[in-house]
Amino acid sequence: MKISLKAQYAIEAMVYLAHLSNGNPIQSKVIASKIGTTENYLEQIFFKLRKAHLITSVRGTKGGYLIKQPLEEITVRQILMGVDEKIALVPCVEEGSKCNCKLGDICTTKRLWQKMNQSVAAYTEQVTVFQLLEEYLKMLQERYGEVEYYL
Repeated sequence: MKISLKAQYAIEAMVYLAHLSNGNPIQSKVIASKIGTTENYLEQIFFKLRKAHLITSVRGTKGGYLIKQPLEEITVRQILMGVDEKIALVPCVEEGSKCNCKLGDICTTKRLWQKMNQSVAAYTEQVTVFQLLEEYLKMLQERYGEVEYYL
């Protein structure tokens, strides 16, 4: 399974929104510069995250984006699903797909892929933005010492 760059940016953007917002909207250009993408591309990702009800936008000169739900409730899986990322190690275990393999139901490895797929799905359902933010803040503190942040 390869996580797309879009999904990686979506997860990183959510962590930066959580880190920088302090209850105030953050402009997409600020987040884009932090994660190393263009503002235009990040706006496309934010459009999907808004449709998934994970973030909200605020218009105006002091506008930007805010996370819509408590950080402890937003999972990595929700973010992945929000940007249309499919969690499938191989095509035959992708939700709603049919196996095109010549072996079909007697495929020797299908159950292996299904179990691995279920493990990945379960893990991404357990990891929250709050946990990712905590890890990020620990990393910053180890590297730079005292770090100012908002939760």
